[in-house]
Amino acid sequence: GYSPWIHRRTFHYERDRLEIVDQVAGPGTRTVKCFLHFGPDVQIVDNPGECHARIGNAIVRIQIDGCKLDRIWKHTRYSPEFGLSINRQCLLLQANIQQMEKWRVCMKVER
Repeated sequence: GYSPWIHRRTFHYERDRLEIVDQVAGPGTRTVKCFLHFGPDVQIVDNPGECHARIGNAIVRIQIDGCKLDRIWKHTRYSPEFGLSINRQCLLLQANIQQMEKWRVCMKVER
């Protein structure tokens, strides 16, 4: 847990856009991690300055703003039912936070 740290997450949703804003605050320094899990049918492209997901014919642009976060792609597993395990990707955002930081992840669908 984060205690005595406080973590606040807000979601803003519009028609083709999802924005997730995280804010953490507390004494001293702490390493924070934010995991964004993607479905097994999502293809990820992560180049310097550009990150997007391809879902069928749609492209979802992923923009990350705020404090300096390390972007680490991990392979994880998804289990939609007992005995079935499917590969998928997860984006780990990680940073060393001092007292208070805020970051934003915005995902916008482009067709």
